[in-house]
Amino acid sequence: MLESSKDVLFIVLAFCALWLTIFLCWLMYHVAMILKNANDIAHEVRERLRSISESLDEILDKIDLKNK
Repeated sequence: MLESSKDVLFIVLAFCALWLTIFLCWLMYHVAMILKNANDIAHEVRERLRSISESLDEILDKIDLKNK
């Protein structure tokens, strides 16, 4: 099977390529999860700001009605 040191080199390189591929897949998965969480947080912030804006509009409408 191993006839020369070149064969050992190729086996080691193949093993390193395998581990590099596994690491890159793991890294891409975690980056995707981080981006998903950031998107979820941005959506939640938008919803809360919309809710606050609607509440402030209602308060201002009530104040304007009392002043008229």
